[in-house]
Amino acid sequence: MKIGSDEHKQRFCNAFIASHCRFDPESLAWPDLDAAALERLRGIPFWQEVLYTERRAGAIVAAYAATIADPLVREAVMLQGFEEARHAELLRLMIRRYGVTAEER
Repeated sequence: MKIGSDEHKQRFCNAFIASHCRFDPESLAWPDLDAAALERLRGIPFWQEVLYTERRAGAIVAAYAATIADPLVREAVMLQGFEEARHAELLRLMIRRYGVTAEER
């Protein structure tokens, strides 16, 4: 198989799409943390920036996906945009669950 060929594109995109794990972040069982673990988690100073970055990445990738003419590549890139947005949702839920200070912007 030649790198960059149509076969390569098909295999790569199909494997990427097939390997995606669908789940609802709201359904995750978040563990209870002891006081020391909560203190360490809450002490990380950049949660707000991480949340913003993931939300922005989701929007950027989704916007780019809409411009892709090839339907298979577009589907794979849209899936990546969905995943980036889901990362932001996971962070938002973690922040809320553990009382981490991180204002959304």
